[in-house]
Amino acid sequence: MKKSQSQFFVISNEPVVVNKKLIDELICWMILCKAACDSQLEKRTADCELKAASERFEIRIEALRKIKTNCPISMAELTLLMQFGKLAESPAIANYPNVYRPH
Repeated sequence: MKKSQSQFFVISNEPVVVNKKLIDELICWMILCKAACDSQLEKRTADCELKAASERFEIRIEALRKIKTNCPISMAELTLLMQFGKLAESPAIANYPNVYRPH
């Protein structure tokens, strides 16, 4: 286990059945949202809220890609996903067992 991961444990390493088509659709949607933020950032480079929103979309995109391939994600990534729209209602996301959680 990597040194940075030593303070966490994984709930489960079991393969999780995820709806890959749904995950792909979510990734595409997040990419579009991030692109919209980035487009606005070109006009308003000092807008900290837009910059933060763009960074959150990037983290969500990466977390969804990890979920699609059954890779572990951090609790922070899961929390950020749950804050976006109806993802909290998605059992595949909300109950994703491959999450590093603090001791």
